[in-house]
Amino acid sequence: MTSRDKQSGQNSPPSGTNNQPKPGEIRPGGEPAKRSLRERAEEISRHLPSLFLENAETLSQEEINRTLHELQVHQIELQMQNEDLRRNQMELEAARDRYFDFFDNAPVGYCTLSEYGLILEANLTTANLFGVARGALIMQPINQFIAREFHDSYYLHRKKLFTNGEKQSCELRIVRKDGSTFWAGLQAISTRNADDMPVCRVVIADITERKQAEEALRTLSNYNRSLIEASLDPLVTIDPDGKIADANPATEMVTGYLRRELIGTDFCDYFTEPEKARQSYQRVFQEGMVRDYPLEILHHDGHITPVLYNAIVFRDDSDRICGVFASARDITALKQSEAALKESETKYRTVADFTYDWETWRLPDDTYRYVSPSCERVTGHTAAEFLADPGLALRITHPEDKAKFLEHHLKTEHEKRDQDLSFDYRILTPSGDIRWVNHSCTAVYDEDGKWLGRRESNRDITERKQADDALRESNALLSLFMQYTPVYAFIKEVTQEKSRVLMASENFKDMVGIPGSAMVGMTMEDLFPADFAAKITADDWAIVSSGKMCTLEEHFKGRSYTTIKFPVPLGEKTLLAGYTIDITESRQAQEEKARLEAVNRQLQKSASLGRMAGAIAHLFNNKLHVVMGHLELAKESLTRGDTSSYNLAAAMLAAGQAAEVSRMMLTYLGHVTGKQEPLDLSEMCRKSLNTLRTNMPKSVALETDLPSPGPAVKANAKQIQQVLTNLVTNAWESAEGDRPGGIHLATRTVSPADIPIGRRFPINWQPEDCAYACLEVRDNGCGITEEDLDEVFSPFFTTKFTGRGLGLPMVLGLVQAHGGVVTVESERGKGSIFRVFLPISAEEVPRQPIDTDVLEEIQQAGSILLVDDEEIIVDITSRMLARLGFTVISARDGIEALELYLQHKKEIRLVLSDVSMPRMNGWETLTALRQISPDIPVILASGYSEEQVMDGAHPEKPQAFLGKPYGFKDLRNAIQLSLANAAGHETNADTLETKDSEENERGDMR
Repeated sequence: MTSRDKQSGQNSPPSGTNNQPKPGEIRPGGEPAKRSLRERAEEISRHLPSLFLENAETLSQEEINRTLHELQVHQIELQMQNEDLRRNQMELEAARDRYFDFFDNAPVGYCTLSEYGLILEANLTTANLFGVARGALIMQPINQFIAREFHDSYYLHRKKLFTNGEKQSCELRIVRKDGSTFWAGLQAISTRNADDMPVCRVVIADITERKQAEEALRTLSNYNRSLIEASLDPLVTIDPDGKIADANPATEMVTGYLRRELIGTDFCDYFTEPEKARQSYQRVFQEGMVRDYPLEILHHDGHITPVLYNAIVFRDDSDRICGVFASARDITALKQSEAALKESETKYRTVADFTYDWETWRLPDDTYRYVSPSCERVTGHTAAEFLADPGLALRITHPEDKAKFLEHHLKTEHEKRDQDLSFDYRILTPSGDIRWVNHSCTAVYDEDGKWLGRRESNRDITERKQADDALRESNALLSLFMQYTPVYAFIKEVTQEKSRVLMASENFKDMVGIPGSAMVGMTMEDLFPADFAAKITADDWAIVSSGKMCTLEEHFKGRSYTTIKFPVPLGEKTLLAGYTIDITESRQAQEEKARLEAVNRQLQKSASLGRMAGAIAHLFNNKLHVVMGHLELAKESLTRGDTSSYNLAAAMLAAGQAAEVSRMMLTYLGHVTGKQEPLDLSEMCRKSLNTLRTNMPKSVALETDLPSPGPAVKANAKQIQQVLTNLVTNAWESAEGDRPGGIHLATRTVSPADIPIGRRFPINWQPEDCAYACLEVRDNGCGITEEDLDEVFSPFFTTKFTGRGLGLPMVLGLVQAHGGVVTVESERGKGSIFRVFLPISAEEVPRQPIDTDVLEEIQQAGSILLVDDEEIIVDITSRMLARLGFTVISARDGIEALELYLQHKKEIRLVLSDVSMPRMNGWETLTALRQISPDIPVILASGYSEEQVMDGAHPEKPQAFLGKPYGFKDLRNAIQLSLANAAGHETNADTLETKDSEENERGDMR
């Protein structure tokens, strides 16, 4: 009901009537919640007419019409309001949909957490950030996605949020479902949900890039700060208002004030001429930089340091000037050296015609009494010109030095007797060249103390100035080289007893803990252990004595170095220079490269051996198939008592043994098949103990440590039993002489970290992130030599006179087929330890063996299409099929087989095809046949292993596989399996394999 409805009195009776509800009257708001609005309206309407009729007689027709009109207007108004409500509802729903679209596709994650950290709601962005489905997030503790090192900080963040009720933020690392991590920024507010329970709304943003940028900026800032701190020159940062913002230790030394005292003070206050310093500072803003501006820094204790001031403005990203970066180069030593040199050069000069310098005697009236002829060499003007024009000396003075020139001459008039005054200034020659002149003068007095003028000596010091500049630059370059060179550079003075450092690069701090500047004057004994120092000194003396360069390899504190040393002739001194390069990483890289190359060679060798063994086995099996087939046919044809039966049996036994060797070769390559099921490794070992002890010599004792239940692995029981048998056999065969042998058999569960790294086979095997079952066979036999350890799993390698060298290769192949690894430890004369590691299975080990139905006999009649490109195989296989009761239709390849199949489609029950054939191979033939008859049973046969043949993606699969050579039983079982599968019988190859194995075992016992 709208406010207008309420104001119009729709819920009140007409005026003049009793406003109290009558008995049984139902008013809006008094109806139970379960009744619909419609029902309440109808009930009210039933009362309204009676009220109207009660007053109708008192109303005029006009009042009645007006009342009806009012009701009609109200009805229309209600309809319009309802229409507005529906439209508003639709807009609200559209807005809600847009909100959820924005919510789910927001660039940041939104989620609602309970007071205990459970995720109650989350948008799609949160699920994508965490790498899980959104449904899987709900009611999960958010702690499981937070890196462990941030658990405490997040706990404090959440506690503070719910305690203070104020908005909180934190940064931490989130771990995705796949294990990868990212930096996340969390912002949270606390509130209450519809059930008045405390919850928090959290915004999660991926801030990984920002964190990386901050770290890079922090690293760069630290690096720049270290350069500033290490600088020997005073460096300061100045704000635009001239206040010092920062200063390095060199500034503290030259001013005598601490950094905290300098910051915030006026930059110009630390110079002898503050106004001049301020002018130079203002020039920086006008010109962008100032170079080599001469100033004098006033120390706190009063002494003065002359410097060359250099400054440049620095700006922010918007090109706004933020301040000035300034440096000052101390030139005290330079000034002192120049003064000393000037004094030494002018001390003993006299005014003479043949003096090298330009000598003069200037009288008190500032005219010349004498000018030496050498003035022409220095200035380009003759002595006569100076004598005729006393002001010529001032005119040829460089404009920047004239004030200094005049000040000097004025000063000399008041100096005491015999006191020399000098200064350097520049002159301009007639040709426009600039020359530096060192001017020195002394006041001259007669015996009565009368001032006679000045004795002046002027020396051309242009070349010296240039040499000084070059020397400074050279020293600066050498200093920079020693400071920044990546190699360890040094110069030493060497005698037979001592090798002393004259110069060394700063990075020696990384090697010996002392920077190169601090090593000057130290001997090798001061820097290195005594033995190592003695070796270095001896090497240094040998090199300077021989006069030849030498390259040495040295080792110090676990690192490797290559050092190149060479003698440096310098008069009588025996100097040696050189540099050292840290080759630790490169040596390790070379060793790792050599190791990887060895692994690669071994892998290539194994691959080559595998290809060769596979090819040989294929060809070998094809021929054995023919031989064994004919032998079986011949045995079937013999009459009872025929003397040839012994010969045929011996031949059949030899052929079977040859086939077994072929199977062993394929097993070594890991080409094995067989159903793998969960089994208890300890239980399997216990079942084999009687057989193992029966076959072992009486002098060998077998001890076991087989926990129950043991580790569960998914494996083929017969193949693992073969692994156990071969390892135990290898162990008891290693017993030496009459010494009692001992074998220890154990199983246990280990982690990947417990698997030894050395002597792993295959060598490129790497553990997965799961637990492993360990089968350990330990013996106290003869052991294995170091050179034989890498060959123990090579086919046909044996150290036994009677061995075939296939037992351990079979172990490796079977373990490889189960995704495991074999490790070997051995010591000659003490024994060996073979450990097999197999992945732990998550499946439960069946408590009782599973019963299998015995395959029903399938009627052996009808036609079989035989496809093989070798005539002798077609011949013997046709005879075997005929003996089994089938009619044979043969084809030489797949194309001919398709043609024959189309002709005899109705009578062919099964197709037996070789895999490797010209024109169309077995797989292509199988696919083509299934396109014609989707239900046709097909058997594929090959001299290669089933694993090799079945490898890869094929659109169609055969009902069975026959590995050559195969006998009557194998052929019969494969046909029965294929026909049974085609007929809908539930059976598998393992049933047939078990049945034949039992028959073979009974035959062996007979």
